[in-house]
Amino acid sequence: MSNFKFKKSEFMELNLNKKSINEAIEDINNNGPEGIEGEAGIETPAEETPMDMPADQTGGGAGMPTIEMEPNMGGSNLKKLDPLTIGELTARLKDEYTAHYFYTNAANWCRDANYKKATAFFEAEALSELGHAKGLMDYMTDFNIIPTIPVADTNQRFTGLVEIIEKAYGIELDLMNKYNESSAKLFVADLTTFDFLQGYREIQKESVVEYNDLLNALELVDKNDKFQVLYFEQTYL
Repeated sequence: MSNFKFKKSEFMELNLNKKSINEAIEDINNNGPEGIEGEAGIETPAEETPMDMPADQTGGGAGMPTIEMEPNMGGSNLKKLDPLTIGELTARLKDEYTAHYFYTNAANWCRDANYKKATAFFEAEALSELGHAKGLMDYMTDFNIIPTIPVADTNQRFTGLVEIIEKAYGIELDLMNKYNESSAKLFVADLTTFDFLQGYREIQKESVVEYNDLLNALELVDKNDKFQVLYFEQTYL
């Protein structure tokens, strides 16, 4: 026989606890878990507070980092060139295409006349002018402007190599002057574009000097003597 015995007070306490448990079960059945809140002798587990998560503002789902856009961000607020700058660059774009077609026609004439070195020289010049035009368009698109390619003179007719050299000098000198004029207009209005055009001003200066040297060299030969003009072509181009 077991020696384990309850005292009277312990027995009564056990009965009370049993009664409380039965009452709690009945409350749960009737009212749900809320029905036992605050009941004596029954402790309910504390509800865990969920961890605060950042608001989903990225469309990537819960837990993704919040990305806040700058107030001035967006396609309509991006930096764009002003109308003055666009007009100047478009005008220079036309000049570069005009020069490109001039040198292309010059190369074709030289090929037909069998000036081989002159042909290669003017083909390179044509490609160079095309590169200048692309640089202008790239700059415009970098600042969210789609360039309008103007119509340029595509047909040139020549009677001789000397004429081509003289006209080429005129084209390069005119381009140098126009880039200087465009830069002067933009110095105050658009300093960024002014700095960009510095490269073009340097290119034009070198081109003018190059054709100036060719014209000086032509003074050393008889321009009406085909043999001497051929000698010029073989020596200087």
